[in-house]
Amino acid sequence: AFIAVGAIYIAFKNFGPNVKDGIVSIGRNPLAKSSIQSMVILNSVLIILVSIGGLLVGLAILMLPI
Repeated sequence: AFIAVGAIYIAFKNFGPNVKDGIVSIGRNPLAKSSIQSMVILNSVLIILVSIGGLLVGLAILMLPI
């Protein structure tokens, strides 16, 4: 559980502020909307992938025989 929660925490800590700043940046510079949106989508995908990876590693540790 610690590994899964840690992975989710790390994902949001590293990639979360970029998503927030990207949304704010669209309001400041509407001409760069497409490139900012692609950055926000990429960071969202990275959050999802790192979180799923952490959950899978946590489950793998639980399923391994000791």
